[in-house]
Amino acid sequence: MLICASATAIGGVSPISLRWYLATSEEIYDVPGIRHVHPNGTLQIFHIPPSSFSKLIHDNTYYCTAENPSGRIRSQDVHIKAVLREPYTVRVEDQKAMRGNVAVFKCIIPTSVEAYITVVSWEKDTMSINAEMRSRSSARSCTRVQAASHVT
Repeated sequence: MLICASATAIGGVSPISLRWYLATSEEIYDVPGIRHVHPNGTLQIFHIPPSSFSKLIHDNTYYCTAENPSGRIRSQDVHIKAVLREPYTVRVEDQKAMRGNVAVFKCIIPTSVEAYITVVSWEKDTMSINAEMRSRSSARSCTRVQAASHVT
């Protein structure tokens, strides 16, 4: 992940000073190898390993100001949320049901990635299951294909 947010101010009165702040109005500072504000006003957030994740830097709202002798203006908020590439496992919640009754299976997705994951299909023994397909045992059929699926 490399994020660059540019700030540009055009005005007839020089010099123009560009500064970045957190939503709390705290002026931000450079964190070597993690976050840097360039002299041209670009805010750069570098690629990081998961162990260096900081909510203060990588999941926060920033804004920029431009100031000259004529006054000061504030940008719109920019929300930055880092998404870390790390292994995760999706699993199916164990269920019990009597033969002939309905069992509801739920896809369990880790909370760290659930906002970015969509269940698009279900599989049984590496075979895709859809609403029209019956399983090989013909004792069960899938009636919905979603994050929660009903099997009879």
